[in-house]
Amino acid sequence: MSAEEIRHAVFGMDIKKLTPESISILLNSLPQAEEIEAIGNYASEHDGNIDKLGKVEKFFFETSKIQNLQLRLDCLLTLQQAPDRLVSLEKTLTNIRQCVVQCSSSSDLKRVLSVVLAVGNALNAGTGRGEAYGFQLANLERLKDTKTTNAAINLLHFIAMKVAELEGESQTDLLRSMPLLTETYNIVTDDIKTELVEMRKKVEQCQRSMEVVKRPPRPPIAAPRMNLKTMAQADLIKYQAQRAEEKKKRDEYIPDLYHDTIQSFIESTVPKITELESLHTQVMTEFRKFAKSFGEPDSTKPEQMFGMLLRFSRDLLQAHRENEARNKSDKKKKKVFRKKKKKVVNEDGVTADATDD
Repeated sequence: MSAEEIRHAVFGMDIKKLTPESISILLNSLPQAEEIEAIGNYASEHDGNIDKLGKVEKFFFETSKIQNLQLRLDCLLTLQQAPDRLVSLEKTLTNIRQCVVQCSSSSDLKRVLSVVLAVGNALNAGTGRGEAYGFQLANLERLKDTKTTNAAINLLHFIAMKVAELEGESQTDLLRSMPLLTETYNIVTDDIKTELVEMRKKVEQCQRSMEVVKRPPRPPIAAPRMNLKTMAQADLIKYQAQRAEEKKKRDEYIPDLYHDTIQSFIESTVPKITELESLHTQVMTEFRKFAKSFGEPDSTKPEQMFGMLLRFSRDLLQAHRENEARNKSDKKKKKVFRKKKKKVVNEDGVTADATDD
C-alpha cells in the first residue's frame, strides 16, 4: 500500500486492508524517531521538495504525517486479535471445567482405581504398606515397572486382566467416560492467567489512546459565494485563493473512525475479560477441590493431573490389548500342539497318545 492508502485505511479503521499480517509488517517497517527527524530536516531545507529522496525515504516522510500511527496500529491489531483469543480462552477454561466433571463422575475410573488399590494391598499384605486406604496418582505410572520373574508381563497387565475379569472388558477403556483428557492434558494453565492479564493491559492501552489520538479538524465549511463582478481585482484574487484552499482541505479530509470504533470495542471487550477472569477463578477452585479429593497437593496443576490420568488410561487399554493378543497367541499354540498329537501303536498292539518333541 502507498502512504496515502495507509492513511485512508488507518483513519477508516479498514480491517480488510489492515489485516493482522499487514499491520505486523507495517509496525516492523515504521521509521525510527531519528530517521523521521533526518527526513523532516531534509524536507525543511528543500522547501518540502522530496523528489530526490529514495522510495523508502519518501514512504517514511509520508507516513510520518499520520499522527500516532504506531499507537493506532497497535490498537487496531488488538481490536482484531482479541475476539478470537477470548473465545479460545473461554473454550479452554470450559474444557478444564468439563474434564473435572467427567473425571469426578466417572464410575469406570473409580472401579479401576479400586482394583488397583486391592491388588496393591494384596501384594503388600503383612507389610507396613498393606491395608492402604488410597495412593498417589503418580504411583500409577510405576505399575509398568513391576514385572514377573520372567518379565513376560508387568503389574499393569495383571491389573488390566483383573479389571476385565471383575468389571468387564469395556472398563479397560477409561477414555470412554473421560474423553476431554485428550484435549486438556497439554494445556498450560499459567499461560491462561498470563494471557488474561496481557489482554486487559492491551485493552486499557487502547482506552488511554483515545486521550492521545486527537480527532483531525473538520474541513472548513465553504464560504458563501460572492458577487465577483463587484469585487476589486485584489479582493477577487484573495477570495479565489481562499476558496481553493478550502476546497483542497475538504478534498483531503478523511473521516476518522478511530474513537468511535475503539470505544465500541472497549465497551464490548472489557466486560468479557472480567467475565473470563471470574471464570478462571471458579474453574481453578473447582479443580483444586477435585485434586484434593484424590489426595493431590494444592500445587498440582490441571495439566499434571490430567496428564497422569490420560497416560494411565492409555497404558491400561494398551495392556488389555496386549493381554488379548497374548491369550490369542497362547490359544493358537495350544491348538497347534493338539494337532501334533498322534496316535501310535505300541509293540503289544495297544493304541497310545504320543507327541512330537
